[in-house]
Amino acid sequence: MSKPSFLRRFIGGIWNTITRVRIAVMNLLFLGLVAVIYFAFVGATPEPLPEKAALWLNPVGSIVDEKHPVDPLQAVLVEPSPAEHEVLLRDVIEAIDFAREDPGINSMVLELSGLMSVGISRSMEIAAALERFQGAGKPVVAVGDYYTQSQYLLASYADEVIAHPMGGVALEGFAAYYNYFAEALDKLSVSV
Repeated sequence: MSKPSFLRRFIGGIWNTITRVRIAVMNLLFLGLVAVIYFAFVGATPEPLPEKAALWLNPVGSIVDEKHPVDPLQAVLVEPSPAEHEVLLRDVIEAIDFAREDPGINSMVLELSGLMSVGISRSMEIAAALERFQGAGKPVVAVGDYYTQSQYLLASYADEVIAHPMGGVALEGFAAYYNYFAEALDKLSVSV
């Protein structure tokens, strides 16, 4: 076999150098990424909590007993609106109960402007948890610009309700809503 020409050896040497530099740079980038992930999740120490703090409870969307299944394709393609967001009732009650037992939590702020809907029965369960929280000697303050009827039902259990001076409360009365469609039809039927 003949020895490769000088030009071929020179180009081969440059090619090998480029390959080794590329591999070294990619390895350094990979190690840098691993270090960033490590320090983001493990290395950083969380800020210490203050001695006394308030629980900020801000349910956004609807409070439900069980979440609806999510279509994976739609979840990827469409960003959900706040009206479509669901918060589990059990999560809200557990958060209130944990805060009641936590000596570092001395009050609660209810931010209800993002709450789209909550039924009367769920409101009563949350109200019972709020009363347990208040029974531990911890005040509850409700804050909002404008209250719907459901929002104000929850806010009424607070020790203090704060609203914007130009805000309001939309009260229609829960008696205006029929719990069962058949009862509504009976009341609307006309006898001949």
